[in-house]
Amino acid sequence: MVRRGKMPPSHHDFALREFAFYRSPEATLSRHQPGHSSSAVLFFPGCQLAGSDPGRVEAIWRHLAERISGGVGLLLDCCGAPAHWAGRVDLHDEARAAFDAEWRRLGRPTVVTACATCLKMLRDFHPEVTAQSLWVRLTETGLPEAAPIASGPLAIHDPCTARHDGETQRAVRAIAAARGLEVHEIDGADLTTCCGYGGLTVYADRAVADRIAEKRIAQRPEDYLAWCAMCRDTFARHGKRTAHLLDFVFPGAAEDPAARPDPGLSRRRDARLALKARLLREIWGEEVSETDEIPTVVIAEEVRRDMERKLILVEDVERVVAHAEATGQKLKDRATGRFVASFRHGSQTFWVEYAADPGAAPVVHRAWAHRMNVEAAP
Repeated sequence: MVRRGKMPPSHHDFALREFAFYRSPEATLSRHQPGHSSSAVLFFPGCQLAGSDPGRVEAIWRHLAERISGGVGLLLDCCGAPAHWAGRVDLHDEARAAFDAEWRRLGRPTVVTACATCLKMLRDFHPEVTAQSLWVRLTETGLPEAAPIASGPLAIHDPCTARHDGETQRAVRAIAAARGLEVHEIDGADLTTCCGYGGLTVYADRAVADRIAEKRIAQRPEDYLAWCAMCRDTFARHGKRTAHLLDFVFPGAAEDPAARPDPGLSRRRDARLALKARLLREIWGEEVSETDEIPTVVIAEEVRRDMERKLILVEDVERVVAHAEATGQKLKDRATGRFVASFRHGSQTFWVEYAADPGAAPVVHRAWAHRMNVEAAP
């Protein structure tokens, strides 16, 4: 359908915008371990974990670097799955070529990934690369010393891209047992179902994706245990208490891992950028230049949730408000005293209703978007 021009671009537009961000120079990072000129192993966490739980990306890398000789490199990038799922062979080929070039530059290391989709993509499209699941590698290197975290029974959900990966499924359950977790099967790893994200369903048809997630959530009453960042965040967004296995392998400050909320689209982006900056400063000792920020706006959580449903990022809203305040191109609702403004970015026009008081950050009350071009009559 894409090749013949029959695929509506709106179905995958946001996903491909995200894909472009994951692969942008501001978000990618590729380094050997300090003190090494080559890498025996390359840790490739996957684009979602780096935004969902950046602290644990760093913890994993440090653990591997301590346990593996020969140097452990780090690559923050995307495997190309969003482009592949969207039928964009051209973009997927670009991502494949870029990954291959970087892998060769780093010395053709064994790639260890925390993402089941990345592992499948590497095995399907990079047969020359030796790829291994993080969970299998952790059973070989051993787990870090950590105090146990209290937890009730957990129902384990396997990502759909690992449905036929018995080696990783067994490793995951072995690690859960080693951490003292009581794990119940939902319907068995070989019969696992999608969380609603796979194939970009969540972007192409949100109603279908919601039904997929809710059907899976309803299968067991226990808190869920996921080992895919997107599965965990999807279930959390639907109100299902869900922990990630990494919460128990590398415990953090949270006393109740299953209560961690879905960070959302914008916070996931911010977290990924902050992770890159922190790693460059603290591990590689590099100076990180500060980027110019668009003026900050205040957005209540219920407004954020509505924006999430509409696939509107905070930066989209900030761009509208900044343009309106700089140009004066805005309308004022005399009944509420609020302003309404719009700004076209890419293929969409974004609208924002906001209040702006002198000396205070603008407060966003509502946002929406459309793909029409609105032109003034002559």
